[in-house]
Amino acid sequence: MKKNLKMIFSILLVLSILGTIPILKNRVSVEQSSNVYQVALGYDSIKEIKNEKEREEYYEKLKEDNIDTIAFKNLSIKDLSAYRDIKYITIESYLKEKEEFNYSIDNLIDKYASKYNFLIMVSKKDFLQTEIELIKNYLKDYKMKEDATDIYFYVDEQIEITYNENKTPNSILTDKVFIDQKAIKEVVDNGMKPMLNIVNQKNTENQNSLFYQIEYLIDEYGINKVQVGKEMIGYPKNVGDFLELFKNKGVNVVTTEFETTLGLGTYSKYGQEDLIRGHEVNLKNLKLSSTEFAERVARGVKERNMRVILVSDFIDYRTQESIETSSNDIIKDINLTKSMLNGYLLGDAKGYKEIPEYKTQEIFSCVAFSSIIAILILSLIDKEKFSVLFSVVGFLASLGFSFLVIKSNNTSLVKLFALSSAVIGAVGAILIPYKLETKSISIRYIYSSVMTILTGFLVSSILYGTEYILKLESFSGVKVLYISPVIIVSLYMLIDSKILSGFDIRRVKIDNVSIKNALKKIRWYHLLLVLLVLVGAYVYISRSGNNGNVSNLELKFRTALENILLVRPRTKEFLIGYPALLIGLYMMKNNIKYAPYMMIIASIGTMSTVNTFTHLHTPLTNSLLRSFYGILIGAFVGIIVITIFKGIFKYFKEEI
Repeated sequence: MKKNLKMIFSILLVLSILGTIPILKNRVSVEQSSNVYQVALGYDSIKEIKNEKEREEYYEKLKEDNIDTIAFKNLSIKDLSAYRDIKYITIESYLKEKEEFNYSIDNLIDKYASKYNFLIMVSKKDFLQTEIELIKNYLKDYKMKEDATDIYFYVDEQIEITYNENKTPNSILTDKVFIDQKAIKEVVDNGMKPMLNIVNQKNTENQNSLFYQIEYLIDEYGINKVQVGKEMIGYPKNVGDFLELFKNKGVNVVTTEFETTLGLGTYSKYGQEDLIRGHEVNLKNLKLSSTEFAERVARGVKERNMRVILVSDFIDYRTQESIETSSNDIIKDINLTKSMLNGYLLGDAKGYKEIPEYKTQEIFSCVAFSSIIAILILSLIDKEKFSVLFSVVGFLASLGFSFLVIKSNNTSLVKLFALSSAVIGAVGAILIPYKLETKSISIRYIYSSVMTILTGFLVSSILYGTEYILKLESFSGVKVLYISPVIIVSLYMLIDSKILSGFDIRRVKIDNVSIKNALKKIRWYHLLLVLLVLVGAYVYISRSGNNGNVSNLELKFRTALENILLVRPRTKEFLIGYPALLIGLYMMKNNIKYAPYMMIIASIGTMSTVNTFTHLHTPLTNSLLRSFYGILIGAFVGIIVITIFKGIFKYFKEEI
């Protein structure tokens, strides 16, 4: 009965995962429909090419290489003064230099003005009329004098503000309320596409000014992309106004990876088709080599669904040679990136289509989850009567729970359901094959691998909306998934192996004789086992997460794997988890008592594979391919290790 019931639930698991295929198929279709990525170069570097003719020639070079987008940040008066004819000067400095500069500002400065007040001077010839009107509006509260060539503003405030003994420039000079319209006109006149890269301003008046400028630039120059930084433009109160504008004008909003978080929730009201995942690469700060740059961009496009790459500060980013050399370097680097992105086209990136809801198929996810629980119960409880009863009860209870969660449409509960599925599936992929009656290593290894992949599909079918591809929403509980399968498997192995049976802490003595006796019992293989655990723990911890420590040698190895295999299998899987699984199964077959410990290490592999599928912004086909490589190469590594140590096991079989 128990064996037949396990077979029924196993078949039910496979059939229910097959029932979720429409969800997975649609996700793959949506991901593959957007295979165009876009590279935008920051104008902050191009403006370093001072000669207008040289800039025009550089634009032509870019267009020849299919790079046609230039990104513009919103700027402050201080930013503009670095390369446009707008100056600010304290009253003290003005009084010292007025004869030399012959400023015509009689009667503008107050008679008893502080020497720390300041003037702002704008040369009309270097600004478009629309820009002049913006500056006038921004400084409308201050005294102004205008002649045929210049405009002067007297600001009766301190040029620097002191706060907690720290001095900062007056916000009038640092508020980023201007978009360089003259530069945008230059770019458009040279056949290039402008894109905006906006830093949010929380002041409502400043937001209104940006709103007006953006609307004007969309209509005047056909801007169709606005990239945002840490906050959605308009945050906290006016995000909806900007999103409404962008939706009505057909403008895509580009988020910035690792930055954009605040204000994204408002997108649920406006749909997600206008949103594109982007990334900013600041070459001056990152100091990337040509190959490192190309790898970073290619990985972002292939593995993280990024479709807009903004490259900033690229002039003189690797050498101190000429601007021409460094600007040509970036063209070479982008061409190198293109050679690494087979199947992807450089062009005008578009947003993803929205994935519809699949209410019927969601029920199959509930059945799959419940089937894993039932199979796990049948595997772990030895007494047939209890295992059958508890498996049926567990199946029905978990089915009811998961069904209610799915129907609730509560995002937090659905994420909890996905986390539960991930943890239980990763644990089941170790414990179920561990308890199989067959002695075949191959069957057990394949069972574990298939269970892991099915769990990955299950998580993907629970959290499947476009919001997960765009990372508006993400899988919750990554740290729990990293830790809990290893802990659960460890606890089970300690109980099942009965290693602690008869242990009484009250009888433990700590003295010189006891320590010497304990040391005499240590064998070489104990030290080897400890060393393997320590190495595994180091690799497991240091390589986990986005900020894991990776050596230059490993980076080169990773790059080689990516070039050969398209996507890189995870180190934790093919060098630790799956080799340990195969070695553990070999030990079980040969009645080597340390098999349970290897199965604990093996749980790192199943956990890592399931975790791969929780990266919902990664294309599903890439996650599947990466997992397949991890399982296959891990088996190959395991076979090599078993072959090497077979002789050792043979000679020390009785001792081990």
